[in-house]
Amino acid sequence: MNNKILLFAFLLLPAGLNAQDCFQTLQQRYRYEAALSPAEENKQITDCLKQQLLNPGQNDLEAAIAALRKSDNIANARAELMRIFTSSADAQIVFAAACALTYGAADLGAYEARLLNIASSPAAQDYKQTLAIIILAAAEAVDSSYEPFLTPALNAQDPVLKAYARGALTLISPQVKGEYLADIVFLYSFDKAFALRAFAASGLKQKALRARLKETLGKGGAQAAAAAQWIGDLNDKNLLSLLLETDFDPGDAAALSAAANALAENYPLMLPEIKKTLKRGPPAASAAVMALAFKGGAADDAVRELLAGGANEQANGLRVISARAGILLSNAAFYPNPQLEIFRIKKFIPAVAGLGLEGQSPQTKIFAQTANREL
Repeated sequence: MNNKILLFAFLLLPAGLNAQDCFQTLQQRYRYEAALSPAEENKQITDCLKQQLLNPGQNDLEAAIAALRKSDNIANARAELMRIFTSSADAQIVFAAACALTYGAADLGAYEARLLNIASSPAAQDYKQTLAIIILAAAEAVDSSYEPFLTPALNAQDPVLKAYARGALTLISPQVKGEYLADIVFLYSFDKAFALRAFAASGLKQKALRARLKETLGKGGAQAAAAAQWIGDLNDKNLLSLLLETDFDPGDAAALSAAANALAENYPLMLPEIKKTLKRGPPAASAAVMALAFKGGAADDAVRELLAGGANEQANGLRVISARAGILLSNAAFYPNPQLEIFRIKKFIPAVAGLGLEGQSPQTKIFAQTANREL
């Protein structure tokens, strides 16, 4: 995932990390996890989180690891993560540490020998041996002779573990080719670098990837969210247009927010298509609506055009305003400058009130009344 934090993903973070322990405000936490903190602030928070890795509380550990991953500070906490991986008896904590080590496996260095010892030790738990090989595969430090260690996890019930194992097998056994492409796509939102390396090792062409991404969008949930994220990073207009053409379930927060974020991150390229999509009436165009909402004040001109348009455009412009207000009311620190966003959105109050009285359709008036209450 890119540095911009998705609203829904932020709200679904593990609750165990006490923000007051390492973050003075939600905005500071946003900056850190989006890798936007000034150097000194970044160092202070990273040091604090490293101390949390010494805490035996499961939720604290998982949340601290998640924050380190999001901020791309895994390299600064590798020693602590290795200690957790090697010494913890809690399978869930070991898995969280392994995922973090896999995420930063490009320069494992001296830790490779320790991981190989775990993999070859008769006394090591089976799941630790498997995870050690997955980490080493990400670092390109093992070959196909280690395939037996991955076999137990190839059909694991945990979809993330299964995807990691299948991706690792693709990395060390070129003959696997594209057999596990669906798992590699699913893994993209958890570990982009690992997924990209696994796809490269598969020997598949970009055409096959694009076909898989298109197919996966229709599955909804975490799979569609990962596909939308990969599409956003490819900067391909044809693929991005699929995000506008797909009618995501409004209740599918993961897929919808990932699609909207991908569109928002490609805003200049996709704005004409977004505007075209917003000519459709609600409840269609949800991804386009949320894309403008995610842009905040940067999309004000586009929102003004919508409010001055036909009935569908007015309704969708009001949906954007409501979504922005909801983001601000959530206190999720989504926008880099919430106070500026509050100032900007309040400028729409007169237009919203006017549409509540003189909107081009009854539906427009209803959306205006809703937006007015939220403002």
